[in-house]
Amino acid sequence: MANDLQSALMTMPGVADAWVFHDETYGEGFTFNVAVDAPTATRSELIAIADRIADVRISLIANYTQNVEFWVTPDKPVTVRRHSHFDPAQMADDAERLRVIAESADGRIDWFRGDDGAVNELSVTESHTPAADLLDAVGQSAGDTGLGMAVSPSSPSTRTPRMNVSFPLSAQKEASIKQFLGSVGVDVFGLRIDDDGVSALQAMVPADPAAAERELSTVIEASKAVATNPWMVAWYVPSAIGGVPLFGGAVEVTDCSVPAAQIRQAALGTGHDDISTLQERLQSKINTCVTPEPIRTEWTPPEPEALSPSAPITLNQRGTTVSAPAADTRTAVRRTTAAPTGGATRDTPIVRPVRLPLPLWSPGMRPRPAAAGDPIAADPGGAPHHPSAPHRSTSRTARSGR
Repeated sequence: MANDLQSALMTMPGVADAWVFHDETYGEGFTFNVAVDAPTATRSELIAIADRIADVRISLIANYTQNVEFWVTPDKPVTVRRHSHFDPAQMADDAERLRVIAESADGRIDWFRGDDGAVNELSVTESHTPAADLLDAVGQSAGDTGLGMAVSPSSPSTRTPRMNVSFPLSAQKEASIKQFLGSVGVDVFGLRIDDDGVSALQAMVPADPAAAERELSTVIEASKAVATNPWMVAWYVPSAIGGVPLFGGAVEVTDCSVPAAQIRQAALGTGHDDISTLQERLQSKINTCVTPEPIRTEWTPPEPEALSPSAPITLNQRGTTVSAPAADTRTAVRRTTAAPTGGATRDTPIVRPVRLPLPLWSPGMRPRPAAAGDPIAADPGGAPHHPSAPHRSTSRTARSGR
């Protein structure tokens, strides 16, 4: 089957090369891979190629999955990928959009859509393209598709930050974000953009707490014009021994319309106390919202029911019969005792009170809820697990070695 499909694809218009092969891994089982190099294929030719692949019903074979990959530019690693179920016309349209994006961007560019439509992600790795140019290129060519873009630049900086962007992004907000990155004056190397605004950013600041506080205050103030509400600001400091920077702290910024979250300090390395104090100072500057007074209710608990004491009972000297109140004769007990004189016996009634059992419920007693209905019981459930990301080839030359 693989050889037949590869031979058929090689003869189709627009196909420069094709590879069809099987992979077997412990985690994914058997995978049927189809890679087609079609750098100059037209839209109609791309649709015909996708239709020919779709005719091979790999999805009907038990324990098999399918990966389909089109390489759509002649000089850059730019791919459009699908799994078992795909729309040939949509795949061809995405390929043409990718070619437009690749004219303004470098690096490894890949666009993947999942079978059920839940995943629609464009990834850009090892890129040197400025963030402003990427936002322009992707927004104009594919912003209306509702895709997410993940950018991992070759060297993160304010000009080329790490980004996670959810499109569409309005033209006004896009312009504001570009202006923010160009004028902030602080090393902002990471952005998350969704809901038409910046929801999180990462900044590199000096290790000196005073200098770090000045720069972070600048970032927080400048980001208000482009941020969602609330938004997160995290910072990192250079490592004393070089290498990977250390996490410094994080604060949540809000405009008082929503409650602020409690941020816990998780810094690493020396100087933890200074950094923790910096986080507390920044959060105290941010948390200037006036807390409304709690609403008081005038509910008054009912007074407990008063219990009437029983009448006192006295016992006389020998042989005196004392009876309980007439209302309940079961509170008296009669038994025979021996007389102290003459050795003779007689019936001498001695009456002692008997304590009655408490009712099933009485004032002041509150039943405990069952374990399953206890509102303070911990939820035994766990967080959902995200599916693993699809496999991506790292370079065009990797294909020929398979």
